[in-house]
Amino acid sequence: MRMRTRTGCRSASAWANVSKGQVAVTIAGVAAWLGLLFALGLSRMNASKAELGEPVFSLGYRGEVIAMIVLTLAQGLLIVALLMERRTRRELESRENAHRIELIHTTRLAIVGQLSASIAHEINQPLGAILSNADAAELMLGTAAPDLGEIRLILADIRKDTRVVEAYFGGAAPSEAA
Repeated sequence: MRMRTRTGCRSASAWANVSKGQVAVTIAGVAAWLGLLFALGLSRMNASKAELGEPVFSLGYRGEVIAMIVLTLAQGLLIVALLMERRTRRELESRENAHRIELIHTTRLAIVGQLSASIAHEINQPLGAILSNADAAELMLGTAAPDLGEIRLILADIRKDTRVVEAYFGGAAPSEAA
């Protein structure tokens, strides 16, 4: 069943089902009919000059009529070729656009991955230092006479590293926390 709009033309979804071959045959057929009608028109115009019983194509315009038919057919084939090239170009542009969008998405994902790795490194480095300092302070407190001055320095380092981590989560710059 053909789908028609109010104007009587086919809708875009109905045209999507028409093959390239159908379009080519239709255009070539129309061009051939137009060429034939043109040739018949020329022959009828000059038929009054022809003698009775003499064939129509024996007139002096026989070569011109054949040339017009050939030119009309060639023109129809050229139109078909141009329409097919246009359709192919649009399909290629559509595919290229889809690849471009996919590439942009992939690039964005790669950038997000790099940023995540950078942030993880910047956070894990002070957290590792905090853990190491806490382990060192715990070992020092386990001795008989702990060096309280050294433990105070370790606690100051832990506070400094804690501020660096808080700066990432709190919005302040890490240089302000240090």
